[in-house]
Amino acid sequence: MALVAKAAGFEFIPSEQLVAQQTSSQDESVGTDEDVDEAEDKEDKTDVGLQPNRIVDGKAMIEDLSVDREPTAKKGNSDKKQKNEHTGTEIRLRGLELTENTATLTCTKLSLTVRCLRCKTKTDVTTPPNRMNSVTCERCQNQQIVKYRSSITHQYSSTVGYVDIDGCTPFDLVSIACEFKAGCMNCSKEMNFKGIHFGQTKDMWCHHCHKKLRIGIEAVRFIKLEPSSIEVSGKVHVVETKKSKKVPKDPAIQEGKPLPEHGSCKHYKKSFRWLRFPCCGKVYPCDVCHDSNEDHEMTFANRMICGFCCREQSYASEKACVQCSSSLTRIKSAHWEGGQGCRNKTAMSRSDKQKYSSSNKTVSRKQQIKTEPSKKKAK
Repeated sequence: MALVAKAAGFEFIPSEQLVAQQTSSQDESVGTDEDVDEAEDKEDKTDVGLQPNRIVDGKAMIEDLSVDREPTAKKGNSDKKQKNEHTGTEIRLRGLELTENTATLTCTKLSLTVRCLRCKTKTDVTTPPNRMNSVTCERCQNQQIVKYRSSITHQYSSTVGYVDIDGCTPFDLVSIACEFKAGCMNCSKEMNFKGIHFGQTKDMWCHHCHKKLRIGIEAVRFIKLEPSSIEVSGKVHVVETKKSKKVPKDPAIQEGKPLPEHGSCKHYKKSFRWLRFPCCGKVYPCDVCHDSNEDHEMTFANRMICGFCCREQSYASEKACVQCSSSLTRIKSAHWEGGQGCRNKTAMSRSDKQKYSSSNKTVSRKQQIKTEPSKKKAK
């Protein structure tokens, strides 16, 4: 029996020997320390990472050396995740307002409009966090990859998440189609809700403690950070795209830069702004452009984007831009203004010198004959 146990890796130590070791002094225990060193040498030679099992009076004592190695590997993985977190394109909410009893805000489903790098075609993508999405451009068949990484938004951080993209760039955030989760400060629980309009505050009541929550967003801003490496592995979700009637040539909205043709269109050539319609949350130059690209009924816009500086602001019919002070609509004038204003001398202001210009000028008889040839033939 002793030979079988020894072959299995067990070492028998009599209880009398243990008692003798405890009662002996440190000077007389040199031989015992050598036995312990030999046991430690045997532990280093084990392949599985386990010390040899010791049986003391019929009880097995097992020690695992591999337990201390696991936290080190986990710590390395967590450091790697923290290092790669702030990469890609950051989605930051400008003018974020978390008041009343609102503690945190998390986006559980993101609705994003991306623009193809090759042909500038826009496509809507709706995705939950950490899902790899494959989008095929409807015009040039360019392959686009979109992956959203969520982040917790609070009073000291307005970042709603990060987007890893390839073959496209973010164009706009469709906030009314996004799904969020708000955290209550009173009961420390979360509730789900859908849609936030830019420039408006959304009032809600907690489903658990019935306290009031208020959330507001002014606009969205995309910030390009360090490019992230996208590894397409595992299951990839394919986003189906529908062909539009006409592909608009709209660049990304960048604050500080003008819109194409300063925001005017073929329907309204003297309107220098884009309107954000609350029915779909998208921007178009006018209501006719909205109806030609969407399949739902138009709702009057309550937000607009300046055509000279791309500043998004509340809608105003005749007020100038709040940032660049440019007039967003061509106001009816009663002056000449170098030929760009009023050209009707009857409606022109009396203080304008162009009103009476060439009124007393003598016209030669030869010029009169050229301008009135019918009278000459009649005679």
